[in-house]
Amino acid sequence: MKQLLCALLLFCLSSLQGAWAQLEVPHQESEFVSGALTIKHGFRLGKTTRFPLPPGRWLVRVKEPVKSGHTAPQDGFVVWLEQSDRGQVDQLLTVHFYENRQMNWAEGSTCNVGLLSSPRGSSLSGGCFALVRQDFPIDAEGSPFVKLRAAWSRETLKPPGETLLFRGLADARDGLVAYFLQRMAVPPTAKSPVRVYLPRLRDQLPLTAAQQELTDWYKAYGQRVINDITGSSVPVDPAALVALPTTLRNRALAVPDPAASPVLAQALPQAGSPPAAADAQAERKKQQELEDRLALERKQAEEKRLAEERRLAEEKRLAEERRLAEQKRLAEEQARKQAEEKRLAEERRLAEEKRLAEERRLAEERRQAEERRLAEERSRLEQALLAQARAEQERVAKQAQEREQELAAQMREMREQLQRLQTAVSAAPAAAPAAAAAPAPPPASAPVAASASKAAVLSGRRLALVIGNDSYQAVPALLNARSDARVMAKSLEAAGFKVSLRTDLTERGMKEALRIFRQDIQGGDEVVVFFAGHGVQLGPANFLLPVDIRGDSEEQVRDEAIPLQRILDDLSDRKARFSLAIVDACRDNPFKSSGRAIGGRGLAPASAASGQMVIFSAGAGQQALDRLGDKDKDPNGLFTRVFIKEMSKPGVPLDRVVRTVRNEVVQLAKTVGHEQVPALYDQTLGDFFFIP
Repeated sequence: MKQLLCALLLFCLSSLQGAWAQLEVPHQESEFVSGALTIKHGFRLGKTTRFPLPPGRWLVRVKEPVKSGHTAPQDGFVVWLEQSDRGQVDQLLTVHFYENRQMNWAEGSTCNVGLLSSPRGSSLSGGCFALVRQDFPIDAEGSPFVKLRAAWSRETLKPPGETLLFRGLADARDGLVAYFLQRMAVPPTAKSPVRVYLPRLRDQLPLTAAQQELTDWYKAYGQRVINDITGSSVPVDPAALVALPTTLRNRALAVPDPAASPVLAQALPQAGSPPAAADAQAERKKQQELEDRLALERKQAEEKRLAEERRLAEEKRLAEERRLAEQKRLAEEQARKQAEEKRLAEERRLAEEKRLAEERRLAEERRQAEERRLAEERSRLEQALLAQARAEQERVAKQAQEREQELAAQMREMREQLQRLQTAVSAAPAAAPAAAAAPAPPPASAPVAASASKAAVLSGRRLALVIGNDSYQAVPALLNARSDARVMAKSLEAAGFKVSLRTDLTERGMKEALRIFRQDIQGGDEVVVFFAGHGVQLGPANFLLPVDIRGDSEEQVRDEAIPLQRILDDLSDRKARFSLAIVDACRDNPFKSSGRAIGGRGLAPASAASGQMVIFSAGAGQQALDRLGDKDKDPNGLFTRVFIKEMSKPGVPLDRVVRTVRNEVVQLAKTVGHEQVPALYDQTLGDFFFIP
């Protein structure tokens, strides 16, 4: 329904618009008209406008409906009128009429080369007119020209070869638009008269009296058209609108030929009968005066041209001086700008050098403080090791003393038993005591053999390096790594390990701790390395991250992180009898939050050498849990808390500990909907016990 109403409304609007924009020219073809054309236009043709015609009787040759060629086409009429003289078309007038519905005329249209009026604006309520030269458009195509050629051919009329074209435009806002072209035949002479007349008019040079009268007539007629169409009331001199005789037109456009007679009347036979003999002398004098005046005008024009050239040369010189001065100013300004930039660059360089020097000083102070701290820690560790060694020596000495006392007591008991046997069998042959005494040594030799075996086991050392990194600087920090490291260190010390506990290590600190630990390992030692913190997989390799890792690129991570495989290779090179690496570092990819696609979640499978075992807190591509939900208050991660509990059980081999830990971690992770399966890579032979 809405669409139907819209269509009906559009139809009514278009019909109303069409009714408003009606236009009619009542004159018919082959009709003679004088004075003005009558145009009826507007709604129901309620408006009447008269278009003034030049003096004389005009024949309506062609009358046709047309459309404008502008952005919004308008319906209108074109009327062609003519005047003829002595078998030749003398004047041709073409008028286009349109009912104006705010037609969008381009700026300067039809008057852009005017000599009599300046170009109009784009929203015109007025008009303009101009004089130009044009060859007669007899070869143009179109219906009006076909009719004109046919009529002239029947009546043996000849069109002129060159015309003086007067064209104009009159536009009344919300009224009538009239676009007119008047072509006047140019008398044939040795030189083109129009090409002499129009340049003088354009350059505002002095005109002859006849040329000035012709110019005044065109101006008066153009303004009369604009007044009648637009309703304006610009004053027009009535004397300028008198009939335009052929003699005035020919006299105004005539150019004397120097080779012809100086008598102007002989050069213009079409102007009428020759002057009487009595007036020949006056005419020749008048012609001479005209030629003298023209010579003076040419001289004045030449002087004016030379003065103009001198003025232009002076302006060019001044412009060149201004240009050079501007170039000099710009060069000086550029030099000042470059000097200022150089000064600022020097200040920035000095400030940067000062900043770098300050950073180097602070770095050196931090390095010295770190060295002092490490030295103090080494001293403390050495003292602790010495104290531990002395305590071990005292314990071993005490055990040896106790064993000696036990052996002495056993020897005394054996001697007493031997004496009792000798007393009991004193009457027996001498071989009997010997036979009875032979089985007695085994009870005494069994404790000795057991002690020797235990001493052989204790000959190898137990060493452990425990690292926990929480306080990462450029990647997400952790919560449980330091706590996991501390509880693991206590458990390993309880199992007889000499433990080196380090937390929140930088790249330099981790490398130094690994170097000191590697140098302390000897052949036959049992070694454990525990790491809690961030780890990442790059390609097939796994890397342990120090707390100052930045991770701007994969190459940077490879340079600043610690390769796990290098730690395993170092343990193998030091000939450790048994090596265990525990890595609780699969929490999540630390670089994903910053948008850097470095590594992935989880760690790649490890390559353990002979005598080595590697344990990951989670399998490949999995995330290790720090806690079981928000209510879990345990300070340790899921893997570490289970591993500590199982390793503290005496008499349980390591492979059974790992299986139990894996089963329990899997079950606990499932309670919170998570999948975590610790990974084991084992190349060991025999059994290993944390607590025998």
